[in-house]
Amino acid sequence: MDARREAAVADLVLQLNDTCDSLLSGSRGCNFACSSIMYLYGALTKQMHSNALLSGSTAPFPNINYKCLVQKVLSFTPPVWYSSNTRRQHNCSD
Repeated sequence: MDARREAAVADLVLQLNDTCDSLLSGSRGCNFACSSIMYLYGALTKQMHSNALLSGSTAPFPNINYKCLVQKVLSFTPPVWYSSNTRRQHNCSD
């Protein structure tokens, strides 16, 4: 049972780190500013840090309950910013 929990937590942490890598490389986000704000300005990394999920987090992940972790990740919120040329709130699927 504990091995399955460790594997599930490790998979979720890997997915979060893959998302960070995708934002950094520019393969996610609708444009340069979007991926920069989501990653480089720290929206995702700050939330990962506050939940001890940055890369370097490795098994056995003591005291991490998978269901609680999923709820934390689902509660991550993207930053709100406005486009300077349209003055509309930025909104994309990433």
